Amino acid sequence: MFKSNISFAEEQLLSYLPKTGKYYETNRNYSEDRSNNKTTSLLSPFIRYRLISEEQVLKKF
Repeated sequence: MFKSNISFAEEQLLSYLPKTGKYYETNRNYSEDRSNNKTTSLLSPFIRYRLISEEQVLKKF
């Protein structure tokens, strides 16, 4: 189960932004990196239930 509020969804999005680009390119095929950090955005549930939209995600990049 995940926290289901808009502010938490937006926090998740903002915390993932530094991992975009080269980091994502290098680690996208793995669920964790060498430091045992999650490599995926974990935004799917928030997008699925419309707490954030795909458009919001794209605008942040």
